[in-house]
Amino acid sequence: MCISLRPVKSNILFSIPIVSCALLTTAAAQFADLSNFAGQNNVTAEGNNYNVITQTSAGGTFTERSASPAYLADISLLDNGTTYTNASVLSATGTLTFDVNVQNTSTVVDPIFSFGYFNSGSISTAGGAGKFGFSFADQSTSAFRVQLFGGGDPVTQGTYTFQIGVNDAFAGAGNLRVQFLQGGTEVANEVAPAPAFTANAFGFVQPSGSSPRTEDFSVTVSDLNYTGQTLVPEPGTLSLALVTAAGMLCSRRRRS
Repeated sequence: MCISLRPVKSNILFSIPIVSCALLTTAAAQFADLSNFAGQNNVTAEGNNYNVITQTSAGGTFTERSASPAYLADISLLDNGTTYTNASVLSATGTLTFDVNVQNTSTVVDPIFSFGYFNSGSISTAGGAGKFGFSFADQSTSAFRVQLFGGGDPVTQGTYTFQIGVNDAFAGAGNLRVQFLQGGTEVANEVAPAPAFTANAFGFVQPSGSSPRTEDFSVTVSDLNYTGQTLVPEPGTLSLALVTAAGMLCSRRRRS
């Protein structure tokens, strides 16, 4: 419409871009940019095959116990000299989908796997007290236990929203807390004193297993927000610039 050569005495040319801009900017939600996640042994012959999927999602297939330490994570925290301790205020939210056994066998998968903040220079501890996040542990052929440092709540494979907190209003001072929700209903809630260690990365981590096992499970995360993140630029920002330019072009053509 904006390239019409005939004079038009209607305001339609201006109302359309303004409405479009409003719809684009109000609908946009900002999430963490996962395109800067870096991996180590996240794709291996033994079964690991997880990576960044889109700018706001990551994951794939994980071998039950990796023979070598593996991760896919935001290690820009380390590059920027950022470190977090049990005195830091941390939070993370997002959506997570998992399948306990992608081979659909009768074997109960017992993974060594965690998600959250960890130390990229000391991955061997990330399955235990060396993380601000949660681990998966064996439960059944259709469920994992969501745990901090043992025990845990059984959660059936599926899609959930989750929240991780350290020293924030959600967790409380001195605590690490993890919660899983499905349809607004709480299915897992674990709270423990925040462990004393230093974290410099955020994402998936697999400490090496002493006795590697070859069953595979899958995990994907999306729409993350976490302390230390880099946000995806709002789509509305570019759209607004384009619409403004189109409006200016239309205005010039009407005056000529």
